[in-house]
Amino acid sequence: MNNSNAVSVLYKKLVRAGKVNEDLGQINVINALDDLYNQVSSKTYFNNIFSDKKNMGVYIFGKVGRGKSYLMDIFYKLVQYKRCMRVHQHDFMKHIYEYMKQGRSLNNKDPLKYAVDKYTKKIHLLCIDEFEVLDVADAMILERIYNLLFKKNIKVVLTSNTSPSDLYKNGLQRIRFVPFINLVENFMIISEVLAGKDYRIKISKKKGMHEFQDFYYLPSNTKLCLN
Repeated sequence: MNNSNAVSVLYKKLVRAGKVNEDLGQINVINALDDLYNQVSSKTYFNNIFSDKKNMGVYIFGKVGRGKSYLMDIFYKLVQYKRCMRVHQHDFMKHIYEYMKQGRSLNNKDPLKYAVDKYTKKIHLLCIDEFEVLDVADAMILERIYNLLFKKNIKVVLTSNTSPSDLYKNGLQRIRFVPFINLVENFMIISEVLAGKDYRIKISKKKGMHEFQDFYYLPSNTKLCLN
């Protein structure tokens, strides 16, 4: 699907069809995802490797219930055929540790690189939902994980309730975590879903109208025609 504003167009199509409510607080995120969609759809995509530009992905943050996961799912629906993986942060780290253990059992000299290479094999884009950093072990290796991802030219979309600068706040040995924050701020677009309606709160609505909390993924029968 080749459209310079593919995410915006699909979002507006769902609004016109009465499937979702339009939310102006989400517009900045939708625009950032449009830009990323254009990158991964570009014929020069593979030449766009870890430059000094903020071109390695989008970090989406905002208060709970503001539709962050849903917006990522609209994007994912458009790119899922481009070797894209969608995963929860907890599951992502679980797999990384499992592959690290496997790497050590094989006497690999760099178990973390082994783990990233194995888990992201043939992946061009990674969508990670509910990104938070609560564990010191995670905090100590995230900067290297994302350096490895970016060097492999893997674009990343993250959703979080927390801004990058507030991640792992007051955490043990946080000074060693700061390079990860710098990496995110230097190489990803930081986009906030502005304050507004909490979609976790159920209210009566028109028949057929979905609130963002009603599903994480777009229904499988959603038509993606952007005309």
